[in-house]
Amino acid sequence: MICNTKAIVLNQKKYSDTSLICNLYSQDFGKLGIIAKGVRAIKNPNGALLEPLNHINLIYYNKARRNLQLFKEGTIVQ
Repeated sequence: MICNTKAIVLNQKKYSDTSLICNLYSQDFGKLGIIAKGVRAIKNPNGALLEPLNHINLIYYNKARRNLQLFKEGTIVQ
């Protein structure tokens, strides 16, 4: 299921060569962990989006069986 919510990035950890694992606090779902694949690549503009304390609109794939959800896209809230 694709979910859409506003969230604040709490922290991030490097994972593999080009991925990040981030903890976020979302308005609708509470605290959640996401994995953002490929955001540390040079050509990907979403790397700066997932810096700590950013307020973002988050779209992600949610599966109840997983602890880490899969990041799809996001934008910074103005």
